[in-house]
Amino acid sequence: MNNDKITLEKIMEPHRNKTIERCSQENKILLIRDTTYLDYKNIKQTEGLDYLQRNKKTKIPICGLILHNTLAISLTGVPLGLLDQRYILLPL
Repeated sequence: MNNDKITLEKIMEPHRNKTIERCSQENKILLIRDTTYLDYKNIKQTEGLDYLQRNKKTKIPICGLILHNTLAISLTGVPLGLLDQRYILLPL
């Protein structure tokens, strides 16, 4: 994002606050963490992407984003919301 007025934190804040509110109504919650690799190798018009890995056969880097999420759920499996979301940048 190239606009300083719009950040991931500002986008997530209202959702995170509602998630915390829902979590506070539960005795116990589970926090599930997941890392997802978003592969953009077929999108030519992108800039500033990470190298996710190198293709084992061609050694060509695969570009994309690494996204790490933390999802809160109740013990009965009801999703309460997304507590955290981060893009992870790895050194090239």
